[in-house]
Amino acid sequence: MTHCNKFQHTFTSIKNQKIELNFAASAVSSDGGAMLLAEACLKLGLISGICDQLIDPRQVSKIKHDTLSMLRQRVYVKDKVIRECIKNQLKAMDEIENETKQLKMF
Repeated sequence: MTHCNKFQHTFTSIKNQKIELNFAASAVSSDGGAMLLAEACLKLGLISGICDQLIDPRQVSKIKHDTLSMLRQRVYVKDKVIRECIKNQLKAMDEIENETKQLKMF
């Protein structure tokens, strides 16, 4: 049996908009994980700490996107892809389980 935690967190405001994480709701978006990841990375300095250790060999006059913004984008896209893969795998497992139950009925 699943035991749900009543956890709530308020993120750093963006453009004076309150952003709140609340697991007490019945419907939860998978995109909430991206916001949680971004907030954790920002508060802990994870991505900026990694970025500080990288050497950027590009010519400064030709740079359109700094290393930090590219690294953030890469991390957040990878996170989204991984979550989509997990979601699809769980969906496939549910379908197999349902088919197995139907076969046992016969």
